[in-house]
Amino acid sequence: MPQLEDWQDYEVVTARVVIKVIPSDSDRSWIGSAKFTAKSDVDFTARLVVVHDIKVVESCFQDDLEPPAKVLELERQLLPAVRRIEQQLSSVAPANYTTWADARYAKLGILRDISKAHIQALQQLASTCPGGLLGTASQS
Repeated sequence: MPQLEDWQDYEVVTARVVIKVIPSDSDRSWIGSAKFTAKSDVDFTARLVVVHDIKVVESCFQDDLEPPAKVLELERQLLPAVRRIEQQLSSVAPANYTTWADARYAKLGILRDISKAHIQALQQLASTCPGGLLGTASQS
C-alpha cells in the first residue's frame, strides 16, 4: 500500500512504497523502497482515481542484497584506480576538478550511509508487523 506524501490539487501524487524485485532471470529477490510521482485523474462522483505517467524518483535497497550491488562492486573495483590517477594528476588538475572530486567522494559516502539508515528503519518497522514484511518471516 503506497504511503502518500503529497497530492497536489488531486492532479500529481507523490508517494512511497515498499517493493520486492524479482528479476525474470534470477531466483533471488530484493526488498527495498521507492518514491514515485504520478499524474492522477479523479472522478469524485464515481469515487475513482486513475494514476498514470508514473515516474520513480528515488529507490533504496538493502546494501548487501540490492540489485545495484553490482554497481557498488564496480565502484569498489574502479574507485581505487580512479583515486590513483587523480593523485598522479593532482599537480596539473584544475582546482575545480579537485573540488568536484572531493564532493563526489563525500556524496557517495552520504548516499551509502542514508541507504543503510533507511533500510535499518524499514527493518525495525517490519519487525513489528505480524507475519513480517510482505508476508515473509521477520528477523529480530
